[in-house]
Amino acid sequence: MSRDPNEGADYVSLRLINVDQLCDLWGVKKSWVYDQVEAGRLPVVRLGKQLRFRETDLAGYLAEAVA
Repeated sequence: MSRDPNEGADYVSLRLINVDQLCDLWGVKKSWVYDQVEAGRLPVVRLGKQLRFRETDLAGYLAEAVA
């Protein structure tokens, strides 16, 4: 009997963007992104040495920053 790999998973969005894409999208410098990640303010997914960002996490970050 095969099991559904998505069973019980709570994935809203699997799309990830990289640092360059985030900089283009938000109009910020790479140094700002790295500073925010290092400070623990910007949620990040680490894939080896590379950083990726979930769109849903970024939306939450913006909602808190505006509030």
